Amino acid sequence: MTATSPALTALAHGWCALSLLHGRIESHLERALQTGHGLSVREYSLLDVLSRQHDG
Repeated sequence: MTATSPALTALAHGWCALSLLHGRIESHLERALQTGHGLSVREYSLLDVLSRQHDG
């Protein structure tokens, strides 16, 4: 694949679309978590990881 191949261009466009969608979803979640619980997405994610830990 060359840098100008149609497959690479399509992949780049797809990646950009995915990135934009992820940003919109994360912003929506951030507002909802902040309003409802006073948490950021990062804080929620950390609490989620910690809740899955156990004394193995």
